[in-house]
Amino acid sequence: MQKIEVGLIIILVGAYLAYVLSKIRARSEKTPVIPEYVKRPNWFFWGTIYLSLAFSGLSYLTNTDTTGLTLIWVFLATVCNDVFAYIFGSIIKGKKIAPKISPGKTWSGFIAAALSTTILSYFFAMATGSKNELLIMGIGFFMAFFAHFGDMLESSFKRYLKIKDTSNLIPGHGGILDRIDAVVMVALFISVLSIILGKSPLYL
Repeated sequence: MQKIEVGLIIILVGAYLAYVLSKIRARSEKTPVIPEYVKRPNWFFWGTIYLSLAFSGLSYLTNTDTTGLTLIWVFLATVCNDVFAYIFGSIIKGKKIAPKISPGKTWSGFIAAALSTTILSYFFAMATGSKNELLIMGIGFFMAFFAHFGDMLESSFKRYLKIKDTSNLIPGHGGILDRIDAVVMVALFISVLSIILGKSPLYL
């Protein structure tokens, strides 16, 4: 059995245990001293899977590309995406992508982010000696898509569960997941792509 299959089994078992334990606690709690979302075991199940898969992407890239270039590409693209989406979204504004989920996300910001990550990916491919600059450019565009998707997915969780922050670790920033929701989703995307291709796209 391959390590990936073992990892998926561990994730599923861990998610099921989280579901069972949260259900037991919700039923045994006599007074409403725990948050309402703790009483929804299904969210613990899917939340465990989401977080496990997301962080597994970072772990996979760290272990499969010992040069660290793929991971650097993921971080640079994510930072580039966030910066350009914020700057152009604030200046141009325009129509919102999903106002009820993430009021700050605009189509103008997404377009600027997609173009910037595409261009950055092209120059990164050139700098690292990749032989498929056009492929890396195309992947760069989808990195922006997955970065936005990760951000809005985490925001939708908070909206549904009616919580403002995912933690108190970084006050005023929505919690630690608000800072890493984009990068973990991009890392997961590149990891899945690397598994399908047999290696990191940078080395094709």
